[in-house]
Amino acid sequence: MMRILRVAAALGLLTLLMACVYRQDIPQGNFLRDDDVEQVEVGMTRSQVRFLLGTPMLKAPLHQDRWLYHYFVDSQREHRNRERFLAVYFDEQGRVSNIRKERTEDS
Repeated sequence: MMRILRVAAALGLLTLLMACVYRQDIPQGNFLRDDDVEQVEVGMTRSQVRFLLGTPMLKAPLHQDRWLYHYFVDSQREHRNRERFLAVYFDEQGRVSNIRKERTEDS
């Protein structure tokens, strides 16, 4: 009888511990700090942008004038996903001509 109680207590404790599993957020892509993004200006060269933001996540072969940076955090907690998108456009001389930013956060 005592053995059955120990097994039942162990199973109960194990069940409680399984409910307390930590679920880690999963970041993907280029982490972009606000102060680095704010330093990117029209007229900068490709190497200056790469120095500030790192290698872009996507350089499309058909659109070599556009670099795409994308950062996404897949949170295991409900309504906590975060996403940031940055597109840097270059002119024919290889200098920044336009910057497009987007940010979304689930609340």
